[in-house]
Amino acid sequence: MKNLSNYYDPHRFYHNLSHIEKMLDDLKEIRGLPTDELLLLEQAITYHDVVYDPRRTDNELKSIEYMYYDLGATYPIRDLNRIAELIRSTIPDTYITRGDDKLVKIMRYLDCKAFYDNDIIQLIANFKLLLKEYQFVDYDTFVEKHLLFFNRFSLLLNVSAETRKQYQKYVLCYRPKIGVYAGSFNPFHIGHMSVLEQAERIFDKVMVVFPSNIKAPIQVGKTLPFHEVVAFDGLLTDYVNKLKQKTNADFTLIRGMRNGNDLEYEVNLNKAYKDLGSDLNVMYFMTDFPHVSSSMVREIIKVSPRYKLYIPDKYSYAGAIE
Repeated sequence: MKNLSNYYDPHRFYHNLSHIEKMLDDLKEIRGLPTDELLLLEQAITYHDVVYDPRRTDNELKSIEYMYYDLGATYPIRDLNRIAELIRSTIPDTYITRGDDKLVKIMRYLDCKAFYDNDIIQLIANFKLLLKEYQFVDYDTFVEKHLLFFNRFSLLLNVSAETRKQYQKYVLCYRPKIGVYAGSFNPFHIGHMSVLEQAERIFDKVMVVFPSNIKAPIQVGKTLPFHEVVAFDGLLTDYVNKLKQKTNADFTLIRGMRNGNDLEYEVNLNKAYKDLGSDLNVMYFMTDFPHVSSSMVREIIKVSPRYKLYIPDKYSYAGAIE
């Protein structure tokens, strides 16, 4: 493969290089495959998730396009078409077809081994990684759609009724740790991103919320296409309390600090939260860029395009979804 960099995209938690390496390792345990078939499977595994955006529904087809472009000069068209067929066979809606094809069976088994093996521990681990990939979706919506998919797909793969029952019970009872990162974010800059990244290492997902009356020159949603970005009305404490009543999750307010002056401000703000009847947990993170503030970036915006130095481009590769 000429370019593995896609697998390192920061929005990937499950569909990343670890998944590919695991499939390739499991392939080594399958004995008796002719060399030509083994090579076809290795290429299909390597390319089947090379394009992955959880907001899209055509990732496998885009991965096939990438494969043709990447291997077109080195493989005969017959082999390229066979690799494409194997990649296409991993699309869930295709699982009702080609069940008698030996290489398709192997490809599907390696891609969804936890389903075939009724491995409840691995299925649960995968659920938590998928939650991070889909953290741009409201949690209740994610759980609802995920279980619909799981139940339909697990029936296709003959997952046992006991495994399905255990998995559904776990998902419905699971209390995710959700961070709520609030601010004006006018604009969202690299200091904010530093705090967000630190929080992501602790929480299952991090929501980014800001008052609805803020009109930032740099739209937060475009900067963070793989996070749930929400504008709220009223008091922040009231908004988070509504989230707690609506969703079976543990919510923690995320606050970023730059220096001692911010610490004094946050101590007073926390007291105000309590005055307003809030019992919110609050977690503080020190930014890696204490010299950067939204007001400073706004001043630079007025006079120079060099303000972009302070605007995160972590997900700039993602583009817009039509």
